[in-house]
Amino acid sequence: MNKLMHHLPHWNRSPDAQVQHQLAVPLLVLGGLLVASGVIGASFTMVAVGIIGVAAALGLERQ
Repeated sequence: MNKLMHHLPHWNRSPDAQVQHQLAVPLLVLGGLLVASGVIGASFTMVAVGIIGVAAALGLERQ
């Protein structure tokens, strides 16, 4: 089993990349929820903040 898991890319990440991933995932979820809530509640501000959060999360994941 360890042999199979060793070849997965997320196991070979550096500690910095793992921390960035751990920050990006909740930020992506929160941003998505803000966008959805803003669309449902017709709040442009919530949609804008949600889009900024999603963009920041995707930026963290790309590094």
